[in-house]
Amino acid sequence: MPQSEEEIRIGDFILNEDGVSYINPKDAQIIPVCSKLLLPFKTKNTECAEWGKLCVFIDPEGNEKAHHFHNSSLTGGGSRVVADLVSKGLTSSGHPRSQGLLAQYLRSVNPDSSMLSSSKQGWVRHSFVLPDRSFGSEPVVYSGTNKDHGISSAGDWKGNVGQYCSGNSRLVLAASAAFAAPLLALFEMEGGGFHFRGESSTGKSTALEVGASVYGSPANYMLNWDATKNSMEEAAEAHNDCLMVIDELGIVDGGVVGDTIYMLANGHGKARMGREKRRFRVLTLTSGEVSLAEQMANAGKVTMKGQEVRLLDVAADAGAKMGLFEELHSFIQPADLANHLKAATRKHYGQPLQDFLLLVTSRRQEVETECRKVMDKFAAVVTPTKSNGQVSRAIRRFGLVAAAGEIATAHGLTGWREGDAVDGAMKCFLAWMEHRRTFDTAAMAVNLVKVFILENEDRFEVVGDGSIQRQIGTGSAGLENDERSEVPGGAPNQRRVGFRKGSTFLILPHIFREVVCAGQQHEVIAQALKESDYLNTSAKNRLQKQERISGKLLWGYSIKDTIREAA
Repeated sequence: MPQSEEEIRIGDFILNEDGVSYINPKDAQIIPVCSKLLLPFKTKNTECAEWGKLCVFIDPEGNEKAHHFHNSSLTGGGSRVVADLVSKGLTSSGHPRSQGLLAQYLRSVNPDSSMLSSSKQGWVRHSFVLPDRSFGSEPVVYSGTNKDHGISSAGDWKGNVGQYCSGNSRLVLAASAAFAAPLLALFEMEGGGFHFRGESSTGKSTALEVGASVYGSPANYMLNWDATKNSMEEAAEAHNDCLMVIDELGIVDGGVVGDTIYMLANGHGKARMGREKRRFRVLTLTSGEVSLAEQMANAGKVTMKGQEVRLLDVAADAGAKMGLFEELHSFIQPADLANHLKAATRKHYGQPLQDFLLLVTSRRQEVETECRKVMDKFAAVVTPTKSNGQVSRAIRRFGLVAAAGEIATAHGLTGWREGDAVDGAMKCFLAWMEHRRTFDTAAMAVNLVKVFILENEDRFEVVGDGSIQRQIGTGSAGLENDERSEVPGGAPNQRRVGFRKGSTFLILPHIFREVVCAGQQHEVIAQALKESDYLNTSAKNRLQKQERISGKLLWGYSIKDTIREAA
């Protein structure tokens, strides 16, 4: 059969505008196979494996469709690939041999061009792939199986959702976290998340819906905790380099939630027989009426510091007597704004993510530079005088979220005022620091002693000059019998709690035990102060220190005066 200019001969197949046909080599019989089906690219992943092909065709309503398959899926006859193509709108000829011939056609075509594929969404070299498109100079086709990803776009998010977040720190943090998730990999940061904690009337779910709406409709994008750890692992891989939004911590088993938090933050699941570990990097938003510590305590578990810093607890109540909200814009009541956002996020969603990924992939170096500037400035402002590793990690995450929100705002994606994202992250960081004092022994100890010193500063007798010799001589109140002998005494001074000498506060031992640490283990408090570098000691295994007071050596708890500025 002669080949026209519009026809392409591929082995025993002919491709033209009418579709794909098969020419039987035995009798030259032409058998119609399907509508026009192009295979412009062969595909492979970054490790030069998982080879496949990309199909392009027009469905019966004139819509261009694309479908990717792995070559390995054709080894068993290819019925699954054929079924997927027909399901998407490829028209089969109906000939008894059409399905088998279509699979044969797919095997026969050897495209000249190639492109990258990825079975996971997220970063692939300098491009970012989503299930339905990719961003960046190097096209990447998604080859995974996650069809229920929930990422889509509709309406005007900025005008109907974004602008109403301005001035509301929790809403701004939630939306900024959505922008920040794809940036984790750029700064080689581990995963982690934020937990909005509060009663049902505070509006914490509204924050989650706003965060989810940056990616798609909350109804399709949000998850809940009513799932096994294994299914959470699968969901995390499906959300790679993106935001995971999980509602209602209270319904998850407190016995496994701690391990799940570790798994989500650490970025990998368990190795199982027959498959490698799932690997991912996600930023998580969650909510609930209880904190992580409370949920685990209900199951008889105790939180570790690493768990609490991986899921940063932020009170949903912003402290403005309006629950989650601080600014109502044109609305009369907090409920009015909450109802508006709930309705708006179901009609206006997804476009901010698309625009942000286009920005980051096209101007990556510029985005990274600006992010570092904002993160460094944020850290310089909020970092306490004495800061441990957990606080530093929290500051870095809050800082990245602040930077992502500011960059999105600067490029017209949010409808916020300049500085809103930094202000929101800062307020939420301070809320986390306040909560931290309820679970972190060091933070609790520092705050306990700091408050005692600030409230009783006038009860520390200043020593170190001649005038104090007379003051100390007026008594030795507050000292036990063995302690009174160390200080030259006279009549008791009932108000004295210790001495101020240079840059230290010396708290008398029994005052520290019975007043400062009333009802708590004073050794634990003192050890935490030592680890936080607020306690002077005379030896490694000692918690008290001797100070010379008016010519005599006196034992006590020697606290550095910098504790007064501790966060």
